[in-house]
Amino acid sequence: MNYLEPAFIANFLTGLTFLLAGWLLKAKPPKNINGLYGYRTTRSMKSKEAWDFAQVLGGKVMMKVGIVLMVMGVFFSFISLPIWLSLSLTIFPLIVALIYMIVSVERALKQRFGQHC
Repeated sequence: MNYLEPAFIANFLTGLTFLLAGWLLKAKPPKNINGLYGYRTTRSMKSKEAWDFAQVLGGKVMMKVGIVLMVMGVFFSFISLPIWLSLSLTIFPLIVALIYMIVSVERALKQRFGQHC
């Protein structure tokens, strides 16, 4: 295992951060709509019910994404990669993870609270 492989370090630490942030969001969601902490999008901030739903679901999705990124990081620790590929395998999964998180939570909000939420 090569724990100094950039793809391992970046993916594992990013995944760990997502896992912890997701757990925090799920375990201690912000009670009120605010501009500082929580899953904040136009749709999630439309109502208190939508806000509460988005915090819990956003936390769950963030935790799942964090686990996937951590597993990818462990996988990358077993192989030696050129730096350009290592960086690509760090940035691309992160972008995909962020898009997945936003799309899945926004879709669930739209299904649960309707088009105008």
